[in-house]
Amino acid sequence: MQRWAALNERQLTVLKRIGAGSEPVTSKDSGLATTVYALRGRGLVTTPRENGVWRAEITEAGSYYLEHGHHPDLPDRERTALQLPSMASTPAKNKRPEADSAPAKAKTESPTRASAPTQPSPKKHTDITAEKLIAQIRASGGTLRIEDPDDELRAAYRRGIDAAKRQKAVPAGHHLRYTGRTNGSGDLVVQLADDNDPDETSWNRERLKRSRTLTDVDAIISTVRQDPVALEVCTAALPRALDLIRALAEEALSRGHRFSVNKKRRHPHPHVQVDGHTWELTFKEEQEQKPHVPTAEELRQRKVYSWQRVTPKYDSVPSGRLTLEARASSYGTPIQWSDTKRGRTLEKQIGTVFKDLEARAEASRQARRAWEEEQKKREEQRKREEVEKRAKWEKAMRNARAKAQDAHRERTFRDGLERWHVAEDIRAFCAALEKSAAADSDPVQAERLTQWIRWGRMRAEEIDPTRGSDGFGTEEFDTDPAPEDLRPFLGKWSPHRPEEEFRYSTPPPQRPPVTEIARDEGWRYGRQGPAQWWRR
Repeated sequence: MQRWAALNERQLTVLKRIGAGSEPVTSKDSGLATTVYALRGRGLVTTPRENGVWRAEITEAGSYYLEHGHHPDLPDRERTALQLPSMASTPAKNKRPEADSAPAKAKTESPTRASAPTQPSPKKHTDITAEKLIAQIRASGGTLRIEDPDDELRAAYRRGIDAAKRQKAVPAGHHLRYTGRTNGSGDLVVQLADDNDPDETSWNRERLKRSRTLTDVDAIISTVRQDPVALEVCTAALPRALDLIRALAEEALSRGHRFSVNKKRRHPHPHVQVDGHTWELTFKEEQEQKPHVPTAEELRQRKVYSWQRVTPKYDSVPSGRLTLEARASSYGTPIQWSDTKRGRTLEKQIGTVFKDLEARAEASRQARRAWEEEQKKREEQRKREEVEKRAKWEKAMRNARAKAQDAHRERTFRDGLERWHVAEDIRAFCAALEKSAAADSDPVQAERLTQWIRWGRMRAEEIDPTRGSDGFGTEEFDTDPAPEDLRPFLGKWSPHRPEEEFRYSTPPPQRPPVTEIARDEGWRYGRQGPAQWWRR
C-alpha cells in the first residue's frame, strides 16, 4: 500500500484521538497496536518508548492529514480526485473548475484498437460514481475487469473506488479488492469480496494473472520482438510473423475475445482466449530440401580427408511458408494452419482461424456440459445407492437390536432360573442334613452338620433371585445394547456406520483327544443330567 493512501475509518479515528491528546494511546491499548503501527509506517505518528511502554504522538504529517484530509506526500495528480468529507464544509475553497478535472491532453487511441469497440470519451470517464461502480461489479458477477484502460478511465475508476469507500456504499458484509490502479499497469480489476470468506486464493490468482499478462497490442508486439523464441522462423520472416500476431490480436478484439502475452514466463508466448478456452500460439517455418553445394573449404578437405568426410546431399533452408499452431495444453494435439502452395496465405485465413477456435471452444463446452450431466447422474445414482444402503443398514440394526434384547433377556432369565433351582436344591439338602443331625448320636458330628446347614441356608438366601432387595427385580427388561452386542446379529454390516465389514473366519476349535482317564471337574451348582428346556 502506498504511503499516501487514504486512511480507513478506524485509522482516522485513532489519529484524531492521538492528535487531540486528551486520551493518550499507549502500548497498554493492545487492541489499537496494529492501527498505531500502520499510522507509524506512514509517518503520521511516532511511538517513543519510556520505561518499556510506548506512547503514540502525532507528527507534522499527521497534523497535516487532519487539517487537509490527505497525506502531504500525495502526488499532485491524485489530489484533484480527492473529495474528503472533512473538506465538504468549504466547497468554494476546494471546488475545482470542471475543466481542471478533464485531461490536459487526450490520449490518442492505439491504431491496433481500430477494430475494437470505441472507448467512452474522456468527459464520460468522470461519471463513475460509487453506486455505478457497485452496480457494474454486481453485473459482472462480483469481479469487474477493465482491459487495459487509458489513464483517464483508470483515474475515473480510482475516484469511484475512493468514493465507494468514503461514502460507505459498499454493501454490508463486503469489502472492495482492486489491482491495477497505477497508470500503464495493464488491466484494472475490482472485486466485491465477502468479509466472511478469508480465502483469497481466487483473488490472488486473478491479481497475479493481471500482473503477469500483457493485453495491449503494441506492448505484445514489442515483447515478442525482443524475445522471438515463440516464433520459430528465420530473420527474414520475423516481420511477417509479427504482422500476423498484430492481425490476430485485432481480430480477437473485434470478436470480443482476449489476446495476451504472459511476461512472467522464460520466453513470452502469445495466447488467445476464446469463450474461456486458452490456446498458446506458435509460428513455425517450413523447411525445403535443396541440393547441397559444397564450399571451397569442403572441397579442400575432401581431397585431404576423403576417406572420413561425408558430405550431405541436401541442405534444409527456410521456405518462407509459415505454419500457425494453436495448442490448448502441452500434451494436446495442436491445431495448424499453413500457407498453401496455391497462394492461400495465413493473412487470408485469419477469419478461418477464429472460426475453428470458436468451433473447438463450443465443442469443448458441449463436452464439458455432457460430462457435467454424466457426473450429475452418477452423483444422483450414488446418493440413491447410499439411501438404499442406509435403509438396509437401519433395518438390519433394528432386527439386530431386537435379537440382542431377546438374547439378553434369555440369558438373564436363564441365570435367574438356574440360581433359583440351586437355591431350592440347597434348601432341600439342608432339610435332609437336619434330619440326619437329629438322628445322629454323636454330638460332634451333629454340631458339624448344624454348621453346614446354617451355612447352606445362608448361601441359598444369597443366590435365590426371589429373595432380598438385590433379587431378580433389579434386572432391566428393556436394555439398549452396545454396538459390540449387536455385531453377532448384523452379519456383514458394521454396528457403527452403514458399511460392510470384513469378518475373520475363526477355525473351529479342535476336539481334545479321547481319554479314558476320569477328570475331576469339581462341584458346581445346578442339576446334573439332560439339558433344561431353555438350553435346547
